[in-house]
Amino acid sequence: MIYCCCICNNTDAKPAENHLHANVDIAIMPVDTLLRYCSYYKGENECPPEYYGKDEGQLWLAEKFVCDELCELFDATNLHVSFASYVGCYVGKWNPYGLHNVMRRYFDKFPELRGKCVY
Repeated sequence: MIYCCCICNNTDAKPAENHLHANVDIAIMPVDTLLRYCSYYKGENECPPEYYGKDEGQLWLAEKFVCDELCELFDATNLHVSFASYVGCYVGKWNPYGLHNVMRRYFDKFPELRGKCVY
């Protein structure tokens, strides 16, 4: 079952007219496409040792999770912002107190996304 978004339970192929995401074009993205938006995850099965215990390790895990588990939930019209928002949500879930420091490192790689993501 494919949901419209990670927040709601709308399972219609197209969101209802009055639904929060009615104007979003939800698309399933292949992992190869998503890897273009990764700075840390490059398709490896395990986190590289140089990232252990660092912000980069958290970002590697977040990018891997987004690529592997959330490929059905992307806004096709704004893929990079959608990807970065999911990375922020993942980091915030597992490291709520360090979220801003970790995401600051992430946005150093993608300064054009700063202020555009919701997480």
